[in-house]
Parts: sequence; C-alpha cells; structure tokens
Amino acid sequence: MSLGYGEKPDWISVKGSLTFVKHDNPPWYKACPKTNKKCIDQGNGTFFSEAINEEVIPVNRYVMSTTLADHTGSSWATCFNDQGQMLMGQSADEMEQIMNDDPSKYEAMYAGVTFGQFMIKLRVKVESVNDEQRVKAVIQDFRPLNAVEEGRSLMDAIATFAL
Repeated sequence: MSLGYGEKPDWISVKGSLTFVKHDNPPWYKACPKTNKKCIDQGNGTFFSEAINEEVIPVNRYVMSTTLADHTGSSWATCFNDQGQMLMGQSADEMEQIMNDDPSKYEAMYAGVTFGQFMIKLRVKVESVNDEQRVKAVIQDFRPLNAVEEGRSLMDAIATFAL
C-alpha cells in the first residue's frame, strides 16, 4: 500500500498479535539519565555520556525488535522504552535484575507477552540504511484487545452488511 513513502510518516492502527520479542541479547541500552542518549562503557565499571560530556550512572532503556502478525501476514516493528515498559510490566532496569537473578523467570516473561491480541498503533516511515530504503514501523501505542468490545464491534459490522 506504499505506507511510509510520503514526506511524512503514516500512522496506522492494526489488530494483531505480538509473535516474537528478540531478546537473545538484552533489549535495552545504557542511557544517560539526563538525555536518554546511549552512554559509552569505559571498561572500568563507569559510563561516559558524550551528550553532556561527563561520567554518569546510566539507566537502562528499552529498544526492542518485535514481530507483529495479523491475518494478512507479519512484520518487524521496533518498540522503545515507554511501550517496552507497558509490554513487559517492568522497567528495563528491573528486567536486567530478573535476567541476572532468575533466567528462567526472565524467559517466561517474554513467553508471557507473545501471542496476545492487541490493538497496535504504528508509525511507518521509509528510512535509508546503508543506501538501501527500508520501511520502518515503530510501535507508538498498544493495548490488549477487549474481547467483549471486539465481539460487539464485529456483530455491529455483520448487522450492517446483513441488511
């Protein structure tokens, strides 16, 4: 449908499932608490923020690669910090602690968020990566699908076409 190829990004809402969250490497980065920009690990247990030009105690911020699917197919989407917290129910700092303390619980938490039905709002825009154009989808908002509301909505749609 040529989504994302205009001057401005396209905003779409889809009903679908989160089928995969990539987490073989932790899906977060060490960020400057003042700017949220990535910090540099200095290798001695300290981190440096180039954004403010000083040593900082970093915070973890989510940047998750996910796969979304609906009845038409599947697509990759990126989920940043606020939506990552909503999805996981934990901050990235808390998830790091769980990963270190109880790896089986950490894995179970990712399994627990997959295959639920969601209404997902996406920002879709073409970006140039290494001289190649790619359509990038970023999750802006999502909410679990309310089965009762969805059932009523579908019944109303059927009634409209049945007349």
